[in-house]
Amino acid sequence: MKQHRHFVVLTIMMMVILFTNQMFGQYPIEGFRLGIGGGVLRGHTDQFDNKLSQAIRLYIRHDIIANLDGDLAGVYGGIQGTGYQVDLYTADYKILYKPPIFKPSVEPYIGAGIGIAYYNAAPGMRSDKFDKDGYVAYVPVIAGIEFAITEKLNFDINVSGNYSSSNAIETKRSNNTQGSGYNDGWWGAFAGISYTLWGGSVTREKAEMRARELALAEARRIQDSLKAIAEAKRMQDSINAMAEALRLKEAKIAEALRIQDSIRAAALAQHIKDSLDNVAALKLALESNKPVALKTEVGKAIILEGVVFKTGSTVITVASNAILNSAKKTLEENPEITVQIQGFTDNVGSAKSNLKLSLKRAQAVKAWLVKNGIAASRITAEGYGDTNPRGDNKTAEGRQMNRRIEFFRTK
Repeated sequence: MKQHRHFVVLTIMMMVILFTNQMFGQYPIEGFRLGIGGGVLRGHTDQFDNKLSQAIRLYIRHDIIANLDGDLAGVYGGIQGTGYQVDLYTADYKILYKPPIFKPSVEPYIGAGIGIAYYNAAPGMRSDKFDKDGYVAYVPVIAGIEFAITEKLNFDINVSGNYSSSNAIETKRSNNTQGSGYNDGWWGAFAGISYTLWGGSVTREKAEMRARELALAEARRIQDSLKAIAEAKRMQDSINAMAEALRLKEAKIAEALRIQDSIRAAALAQHIKDSLDNVAALKLALESNKPVALKTEVGKAIILEGVVFKTGSTVITVASNAILNSAKKTLEENPEITVQIQGFTDNVGSAKSNLKLSLKRAQAVKAWLVKNGIAASRITAEGYGDTNPRGDNKTAEGRQMNRRIEFFRTK
């Protein structure tokens, strides 16, 4: 127990030296190094109550090539549990790989190798049935980290797993039985200090290579950042170009709508002008009793003001001839057009009778035009009754406006 306390105190002192030394981090770890450390071993056997035991470790570490070190180590300690206690003397050689991810003064590592161990059962745990000692080969696997404290002094901490070629190490001497199943092994954990005896060109090469690798990694990081910035700028330029294209498209659409509205306004103004001209022309035809050609537009209707029927009938009065002759003249001078004669009434009477009357009056106008030389195929007739009134059916003037014939160009 006293030895265990001493080991803990020693480990704490080494950690304090490591993390408070002002020179830490300024020196590369290099050269031929001789080290000593303390730690614990724990058996990895068939037993479930393997216990910790103190151990001492001596090691020699040297550079092989950049990022690779050799480690020759010897350990004196033991493993124990219920029914067994064995002293161990081990020697092994490992190859350590140190990835270049930190400064040269901080070197994590992993490694593996081969070794041989001599085991010796404690006097109180021996039996004539089993050998009290023997040699076994084992494979050590290690992971740790090495720090440069000063130019010559280094600190090392590691853990290891050791797998032997025998299951006889942990023989239960107390009841003369031997473990079965997987081969015996042991775990180890050590902290130690090494001193650099001499260096060489290989270590300088390693430090230079580490510096080059770090510089290359930084250059790549900067390059990646520049690429990311360039990509972000390219994406921003694309977004700006798309926004500009959208703005231009919206401007073109707005201009097209403006032109379309202008065209519609001009067409409406022209239609109003044509309607006024047609009203004037029909008035002139009535006054002079001479037909005039009307201005027509596809999809637009001309009210044939002056076409009069006898009350409640479909008989066209003689006074309507001047207006009908104008419609005839229009069709004669424009042989490419076709029209629909549309009849309308006021709301006096039933809707059914008004619809029938409006159709018959429209057909009467068509018959008049056909009789006077216009091809029947160019004219259709339709009655709409009292729908779509132009005036107020509550007044005589309004009802007069609603009783009408419209000349609607379809082609």
